[in-house]
Amino acid sequence: MADLQGFVMRFSTERDARRLEELQRGSWIPTVTPAGPYQPRRFFDHHRPDEVLVAERDVLPIGYIVVRRASQMASHAHVAAIEGLGVAADARRRGVAGALLHAAERAAAARGFTRLTLHVLSCNVAALALYARHGFETEGVLRGEFRLPVGPGGAMTSVDDILLAKRVA
Repeated sequence: MADLQGFVMRFSTERDARRLEELQRGSWIPTVTPAGPYQPRRFFDHHRPDEVLVAERDVLPIGYIVVRRASQMASHAHVAAIEGLGVAADARRRGVAGALLHAAERAAAARGFTRLTLHVLSCNVAALALYARHGFETEGVLRGEFRLPVGPGGAMTSVDDILLAKRVA
């Protein structure tokens, strides 16, 4: 794919597995991840390479986004879901996440999807702002869906799970 702001966007390959695992571990933030502490796992045990777009600079992946069919139901075949987004710490706030979102939209549309969805926690203010800047709108809120250590002094607090969506074409 094209070179954007000093990095190249492409689909992942099996050769990217170790680096994608590093990026996933490095972007795992307990206060915005309902799954709890990071559990090491092989990246491609849960994702296929053709579901993962990679932002690459100097042959090194610096970010990724997972975009896959939201479900296997025929009535849901028009919906793609973003199920992961990670950017290397030294590449953050440089447009990589936005470029990954844009590439995900293009890839979803090219594959015939007309709708792109994702879930984000209400305490992840930076992600909510990013998605809003890229045209995602809130379509649903599961109030108090998770309890995370985000209160004063790390106190467990109820956190909403927010469904965001966008039309792609």
